[in-house]
Amino acid sequence: MSTSDSQPLPEFSDGPPMPPMCEAVLSDDDLARLFEDLAACTSILSVQEKGSVEAYAQTGPAGLSSAQSRLLSGTVRGLQIRYAYQDHDWTDTLIRLPNGTRLVRCQHPDEVGIPSRAPAPDGGA
Repeated sequence: MSTSDSQPLPEFSDGPPMPPMCEAVLSDDDLARLFEDLAACTSILSVQEKGSVEAYAQTGPAGLSSAQSRLLSGTVRGLQIRYAYQDHDWTDTLIRLPNGTRLVRCQHPDEVGIPSRAPAPDGGA
């Protein structure tokens, strides 16, 4: 797995601070381990699929394992997986590339007053 160096976060005077983000290009083996970790260690909140460059993201009725299959088969171009881990919400964005899968991970700031979301239908497995 290759990762990019951390860049200073931009600051905007008229809004909340930018959340920290990490980026990597994953091999297929790395991607398989990522899905195993998500299934075993997190609570999946939502899975959105990106069908093509022109198509909007769709929230699929299926859970994590179905989304993984659809990404690897090329049925969808990318995924956004939102999950809870260690009392924080996170989003992993995955985009298939010719040489692997691009991962962008974002930890969301605490969201006061927003009710918790229900897990995906298959419970993330």
